[in-house]
Amino acid sequence: MDLSRLVTEPLRTDEEFILYRGEYSNLAGKPSVLLLAAASNLPALETLGRLENEYSLRNELDSAWAVRPLALS
Repeated sequence: MDLSRLVTEPLRTDEEFILYRGEYSNLAGKPSVLLLAAASNLPALETLGRLENEYSLRNELDSAWAVRPLALS
């Protein structure tokens, strides 16, 4: 997934994570995406572990009611 063309807007911030909405400004009809990022440049191992755990559950989520992760990077 190429994130270099996304225009992001922060939706929620706490001490551990920042949730962004990303939209492709130059590609009409492309859906927006949600990005969850660690709030710190050097996140705690527990924070990274939490992201990995949430990503590992992606196949168990029903896309009718849940936002399914596309990638972990």
